[in-house]
Amino acid sequence: MRRGQEHHNGTQHVSARAEALAVEVDTVRNCVAAISRVFLVCSKDNLTEKDLVASVSSAELPESSLIALGTTYKSARAEMRELAKAGATQLPSFQGFDWRLDIEMSRRGAHHIAQPVYMLRLDSVKAQVDSAAGAAASDAAASSSLYLQSDYANLAQLHSALADALEESTTQHASRVERYIR
Repeated sequence: MRRGQEHHNGTQHVSARAEALAVEVDTVRNCVAAISRVFLVCSKDNLTEKDLVASVSSAELPESSLIALGTTYKSARAEMRELAKAGATQLPSFQGFDWRLDIEMSRRGAHHIAQPVYMLRLDSVKAQVDSAAGAAASDAAASSSLYLQSDYANLAQLHSALADALEESTTQHASRVERYIR
C-alpha cells in the first residue's frame, strides 16, 4: 500500500472512531498522539511493559485499558526504539529571531498617545526523517516561522520569566533532577 493510501485509511479510521465515541476528530488525534509519545519515550528509555503500566496506573484507567496499553507497547517496543535511535522525534531547533517595532505616530482623535507594538518572527528548523532508511536525513530539513505581536510590558514579563528559568537551571536541585532523568 502506498503512503498516501495509508494516510487516507488512517484518517478514515480516526474519523470512524471519533464518530463512534461521539467526540471531535481532533480529540481522538490528540489522544493517539499523546499515547504514541508516551510509548516512544518509554521505549527510548528502554522500559518494560510492566514499567509502563506502573507509571500510567496513577491515571486510574480501567484494568482492561492498562492491559491493552501494556500489550500494544510490548509488541511495538523494538520498532519504536529503533525509530527513537534514528531521531524520529527531534524537536525543532532555533534558527533565527527577527523583530520590528511599529508605532503609530499620530491620528486625528488622539495624536499625543503612542502605543508601540513589537512584531516578532521566530524561525525554527526540524530535521526530516527518511522513512525508507529509517534514519535522519541530513540534507532534508523543514523550516517554519512563527509570527507574534506583543507590547513592551509582555516582553518585559517574558524576559523576567526566562531569566528566572535560566537562573533556576543552574541550581544544584536542577542538576540532580537532570541526573535522575538520564
